[in-house]
Amino acid sequence: MDIYAPKKTLLAALERAQHASDPKSAVPVLANALLLAEGGTLSVTATDLYRAASTTLDVEVSRAGSIAVPAKDTCERVKAMPDGPVQITADGTTVLIRAVGKKRGYTVHGLPAQDFPMLPQPTDATWTVIAASLLLRLLSAVHKMISTDETRAHVNSALLSGDGITLRAVATDGHRLGLVAAAATLAGEHLVPLAAVHDLRRLLGDLAEVEIAIVGPCLFLRAPGLLWSTKLVDATFPPWEQVVPKREKFATVNRAALAEAVKAVGVAASDKTGGMVFSLGAVLSVTAESAETGSAHDEVAADWGGEPCKVGLNGKYVLDALDAITTDDVRISVLGELDPVLVLPSEGDDTFVCMPMRI
Repeated sequence: MDIYAPKKTLLAALERAQHASDPKSAVPVLANALLLAEGGTLSVTATDLYRAASTTLDVEVSRAGSIAVPAKDTCERVKAMPDGPVQITADGTTVLIRAVGKKRGYTVHGLPAQDFPMLPQPTDATWTVIAASLLLRLLSAVHKMISTDETRAHVNSALLSGDGITLRAVATDGHRLGLVAAAATLAGEHLVPLAAVHDLRRLLGDLAEVEIAIVGPCLFLRAPGLLWSTKLVDATFPPWEQVVPKREKFATVNRAALAEAVKAVGVAASDKTGGMVFSLGAVLSVTAESAETGSAHDEVAADWGGEPCKVGLNGKYVLDALDAITTDDVRISVLGELDPVLVLPSEGDDTFVCMPMRI
């Protein structure tokens, strides 16, 4: 194999492959990216047997061929190249990477292409077109609410739930819940694992429009020059509708002011629990107290006509909800010390629930 490729596009393809590879796997080839050069194109593919990414780019092919190269090492070496064309030559399992017209060059040791696993393909798929920015907004709003406990697969994932008109993204770790929605025609309920959510958020920022298809246990995403897939989680997501309380009374608070107060008070909150007391009355006051770090207090204006009430919350969970909201003001519902707290944008149906904690 002998190819010449622009550094910028080659590096982008290798970075996608690196994220889909598994350098810790007991199967050595899963730490590699498969390079396949033929007919004026180079495809760069990687998989960890759960996720897969394949990028196709136009290159100058002097000699067709294929080889599996270490994804991380190859990416780092291409990144270290000066701007301009990069040549990759493979003879046997030895791969030479060099900057065209420069002295800089590297060698890496590859594996035979036939060692690379077969990947799932979207055969007979029905594709749904969706704006990349829309899907990115949904996943970005809830990704912090996904549980990081890999032994609980049903919550170590985000739920994409669509009826063909509205697409909802829901995530929970048992302590808080995020629910956001947008108009999209993707139908069905699909559990996307956390690692795949991270991948999608990286991919979608560089794309304008994508197509999505569900084939068997896999979700496929394609765009010009890209085919990406992930195995969906075969589990039942918690009944999230039962977690979201029905409320009628809300306090209106400036989002930025509240976020600033929570960050300031968080300096004195317990590192272990992040616990703060939110007291709603003529103002919304935020306090924290720790035997090790002392105490802190701040207040923000609140439009609230109900009875005074207070609740203990993890300040980080409140900040995550505020970060996911884009309106200038937020609506907050607090009933008492044992009741969940609702944080909503001033307009729209997005919903964030924070469970109370004893402080």
